[in-house]
Amino acid sequence: MHDNFIIFSAPKRGGIVQSSGILDLKSLMALNRTCKANMIDKLSIIQLIENEITRDHGKKTLKEAIDFWRWMCRSRPLLKRWLERDDNYDTESIKVTRNMLSDAARYEVMLVKMLRTVQTDSARLQLVSERDLCGLTFLHNVAEWGNTESLNIVLGLYPTEAERVHAVGRQDSLGRTVLHYAATSNNIECIKTVLSIYPECEGKQAVSMQDNDERSVLHCVAWSGNVEAIKFVLSLYPESERLQAVNVQDNNGWTVLHYAAQSANFETFHTILALYPESERLKALGIMDQDGETVLHRFACSNTIESIKAVLSVYSDSERMQAVGMQDLV
Repeated sequence: MHDNFIIFSAPKRGGIVQSSGILDLKSLMALNRTCKANMIDKLSIIQLIENEITRDHGKKTLKEAIDFWRWMCRSRPLLKRWLERDDNYDTESIKVTRNMLSDAARYEVMLVKMLRTVQTDSARLQLVSERDLCGLTFLHNVAEWGNTESLNIVLGLYPTEAERVHAVGRQDSLGRTVLHYAATSNNIECIKTVLSIYPECEGKQAVSMQDNDERSVLHCVAWSGNVEAIKFVLSLYPESERLQAVNVQDNNGWTVLHYAAQSANFETFHTILALYPESERLKALGIMDQDGETVLHRFACSNTIESIKAVLSVYSDSERMQAVGMQDLV
């Protein structure tokens, strides 16, 4: 073994390849076992993983490739078995399930390959329309992953505009729509993609819809901490209604400001706080949830010292000590 150049034998291809060459995934898995058994250096294994996963599954960075490899090998044995199959393998013996599709949806290239093995359009549509025990459809899962390409692939399986609108508007057992899940994904493009399905007159209603815990899309997007996404969702409200929207408390007593504080993204938090007139900001920071916790408590839980300092700067000296000394009710 040389330091910078290693030669391997690829079991499936039967040939000799180098670490910069291309292997199919089954060969890569066999090589992984061989590398470990022979204590071959990790860098060479990583180079192989990066090459193969980038080529076959759309990974763009080394970290994505390694994360994918670990995730698949450790926690997705059925998906791993499906990927290991030979080209002439009888795919009927490894039936594609909704859960497998949900896993594959993280990576649009893999999702496309898997959908191709489902024989008919109606069978594909049935798979993505099924609900799990929590009432989630495949679209809920894909929106939560935040993979816009996969989201568009799945939406394209619905043959009509009306069916797409119905699909994104379906609620799970907690009353959350596909838009709620897209809002937690930290991907503004995912939110825009879901909203584009609704007729323009229904978009505002979709954003304002509350789940069973009275959380709106604004609560969800504030929790994600994506400042561009929060600005976009706020822009869907008339300016005169934005303050009222962020002031809505869910069943736990949390406003949108509480969720922004929980995200530990001060820029997102400041965007929401700026909606309040200066005279009302201290009152907004002091709103208690059902456990007696304020926005400052949420920031304290986030462990971001600079953000806590920035929030405390809103208080006067005398009020600051009172705020810091405030205890919750638990």
